[in-house]
Amino acid sequence: MNSENVKNNKLRKKAEEIDKDRFYPIDDLSKDELIHELRVHQIELELQNEELKESQIKLSDSQNKYFELYNFAQAGYFTLDKNGLILDVNLAGARMLGVPKRNLINRAFIRCIEYDYRNEFHHHINKYLETETKHSTELKLLKKNDNSFYANLETINILDENENFKESRITITDITDLKKTEKKLIEYKEILEKKVKKRTEKLNKNLEELSNTEKLLSDVTNLSSDVIYVKDRQSHWIFINPALEQIIGKTANDLLGKNDFEIYSNPKIGKTILETDNRIMDSCQEETLEEIVETQNGTRSFISVKTPRFNENDEVIGIVGISHDITERKKAEKELKLSEKKYHSLYTSMNEGVALHKIIYNSQQLAIDYIITNINPAYEYILDLKRSEVVGKKASELYGSGNAPYMEIYVNVVETGTPTEFETYFEPMDKYFRISVTSPEKGKFATIFEDITERKKAEETLIETLKKYNKVNRTLVALRHSSFVMMHATNEISYLEDVCKILVDDCGYSMVWIGLTDKESKKVNPVVYAGFEEDYLKTLNITLEDTEYGHGPTG
Repeated sequence: MNSENVKNNKLRKKAEEIDKDRFYPIDDLSKDELIHELRVHQIELELQNEELKESQIKLSDSQNKYFELYNFAQAGYFTLDKNGLILDVNLAGARMLGVPKRNLINRAFIRCIEYDYRNEFHHHINKYLETETKHSTELKLLKKNDNSFYANLETINILDENENFKESRITITDITDLKKTEKKLIEYKEILEKKVKKRTEKLNKNLEELSNTEKLLSDVTNLSSDVIYVKDRQSHWIFINPALEQIIGKTANDLLGKNDFEIYSNPKIGKTILETDNRIMDSCQEETLEEIVETQNGTRSFISVKTPRFNENDEVIGIVGISHDITERKKAEKELKLSEKKYHSLYTSMNEGVALHKIIYNSQQLAIDYIITNINPAYEYILDLKRSEVVGKKASELYGSGNAPYMEIYVNVVETGTPTEFETYFEPMDKYFRISVTSPEKGKFATIFEDITERKKAEETLIETLKKYNKVNRTLVALRHSSFVMMHATNEISYLEDVCKILVDDCGYSMVWIGLTDKESKKVNPVVYAGFEEDYLKTLNITLEDTEYGHGPTG
């Protein structure tokens, strides 16, 4: 009321100012006052009329804007009375239901809801009937011809001045596409869960195989009398077998994490071994060499086979070594040079085979063969040859190889006087030998050998086991990458492409492809591949039918 009075006072003052500018000839002063009041009132009415016209124009503009916003909105707007009848609806709402707007007015909104969702709608409307709290729900609405769609209903109840229910205003959004997406995501999640379960089962199986392999490897290393060890890139021991602990006289806790320089009291021995390890790792080449090692029983000689150790990226990460104690044999070789008598005694009693030889030269003084002049009992035992069958015979005739075995090596020792040692596989006897060669005088040489067939087989078994371990390790890496890709895949084709690439990169395959079957033709059609293809996939004609094209690895 105060604001209205203020407004009227302003109008009156304005009317009085306008009246001053107008001329009204009045003779009677009382009449002048009356007329003044009437004229001021008249002007007030004119001013009020002008303001009313301006308000009506503004109201009309506002109504037009509201009409446009209301009718041309993307969402559907419905207004319901207390009985659920539609009082008003915008064009978007009518378009959603596929019914003209005029046919929806005064129609029960419940008829626009699919039957199974009507109870839920009643609960939705009545739950907040006496409040102006906004609330929402998801229902299925009916369109023309009984088609339906998913919709999100956001409702607010409007109250009158007495806080009683007046009407419900509902905003409707079509969420059919969202629901379809949710359904696909749920289906895809179920597929992924099945695939993860299958992968997990396969991974568990591989882990079991890996466990069995590790047990086999453990049995081989623990029972071996030879020293077996693994070092890292800095030559620190990260694995040793019991034989090494026994020979050095220290426990694994004392040795693991340390290198040879830290273990041995003689720094020269440790330095030499470290230099050898670094040379092998830098060259990426396996070496067989003789090494001097400090043990609890003094300094001993070992023949070692050291192989670089690689990771999945083919980077050198350390060394795997097998060392065999040859101290006794080295002593025997030394005694052989010092004394003929001692040599002869040792010659006849040692476990290694010993043979003396004489080179045969042709007229041009070229070595063409050699004769066996003497042998020890171990020679007979190891080679299963009688002394009478051997002594005085040419090597080219005796061993059944056509030519004198290892002629080039023996001649080099005789001519240079430098002893040598090597390991070899002699095919005619199907055996592996370790042979030491020395030349006591010009034109003659002696060999000391031992049958290392069993050890070689054990080494081959160990190497194969390590290869298998590496293969399993690469498979586990591929499975881990595949699982990661699967969890982040956006569609099936890109996931399958990534799996093919992983198998090529991690497992070393030249090509990997995946095909899908056509249920009608029963043909297997390649869909993705990785690696070297060279139009190979175009030539495939694989089928599930019982034909010649269905008997292959895929049929």
